[in-house]
Amino acid sequence: MDLSTRAVVTACLAAGIAVAAFFGPLALAAASGALALTVAIGWPRLLDIPVHGGTRVVIALAGLGAVGATAATHGEPALRHLPVVLALAVVLAFVAELLRRDGRPRLVESLIGTVSGIVVATSCAGWIATGRTDAGESLVVTCAVALAVASAVSALPLGGWTNAALTLGLAVAAGGAVGYVMPDLDLLSGVWSGVVAGLLVASLHALFDQLPELRGRLGAFSATALPVAVWWQRRQGVVRAGRSVAPGSPGVTGGPVVDWPAHGVELGDRRTFVQFSAELCAPCRATARVLGEVSAAHDDVTHREMDVDDHLDLVRAFGILRTPTVL
Repeated sequence: MDLSTRAVVTACLAAGIAVAAFFGPLALAAASGALALTVAIGWPRLLDIPVHGGTRVVIALAGLGAVGATAATHGEPALRHLPVVLALAVVLAFVAELLRRDGRPRLVESLIGTVSGIVVATSCAGWIATGRTDAGESLVVTCAVALAVASAVSALPLGGWTNAALTLGLAVAAGGAVGYVMPDLDLLSGVWSGVVAGLLVASLHALFDQLPELRGRLGAFSATALPVAVWWQRRQGVVRAGRSVAPGSPGVTGGPVVDWPAHGVELGDRRTFVQFSAELCAPCRATARVLGEVSAAHDDVTHREMDVDDHLDLVRAFGILRTPTVL
């Protein structure tokens, strides 16, 4: 499969994600699952992993498991069960290696290749989480369009740095234009989407272009899905411009009006820290420990930790996108 064909397939996959976003969460989940299967089918061939069948099964199960777990998760963070899926998939990768009956040649190489495929396949679930942000559908569409444009431009018969610069420039222009016209988004968010898409596509183009495995159909097919699968990881945290202090926070006027005592929050005379956390969030525990020490050292400061699953009304009111978030 030549470069232009791969670029067209990548652009079509990105466009498919954008179209699926218009049809709702179920369609987006189905598209994400199909993307994970696309990665799994050709990944062993792309990295020349010794055992193809078992590797495909492990990567496919990991990708579909991540997509299913994320789609079934209610509330924020949408990806809170992803570490469990990743851990189980890595264990499954070790089991698959133990079941090999070929003397296990290139064992370490095979295991590392399988785990890397697991990470890429499970990354497809990020599109579902992106669709649940404040910008939601608009953000997914902007990201997908920027990826599609970057992929198409990368196929032009130009030199290395010229091609990379043009890919980045037109991806930024496309992302900025779509972000500007889409509801719940702005020009800056669209521009950042284009920057990430352009850099990702140009980098993968330079990395994979010389691989002999790309001449095969399966390896090339997996390579076309890679930019679409991993893009959201580069995009995390760039949703839209926001305020450093959320409106409606204790002691801040404007925004949603909250009866904090009714939610079990005792307001401090000087400062009140309201921390939104999740059960499996490791940074949340460290944040809670620090804020607890601060409140214990000052009588006029209080700290209250709130689980996002138990306070979905506040999560929606303040647009909580990740944990921990402190108001």
